[in-house]
Amino acid sequence: MSNDTLRALNARFIHNFITNDVPSHDAILHKVGLLVAVYCNYSQ
Repeated sequence: MSNDTLRALNARFIHNFITNDVPSHDAILHKVGLLVAVYCNYSQ
């Protein structure tokens, strides 16, 4: 992921957390969790 993509994701994550937008916040966490899982599987 590019730095711009990570910045945008981080901004959405913080906004969703502050505004208590639980479904959107959970969706980001799920997406990030999947990306981490994929990365971990490929880096082993």
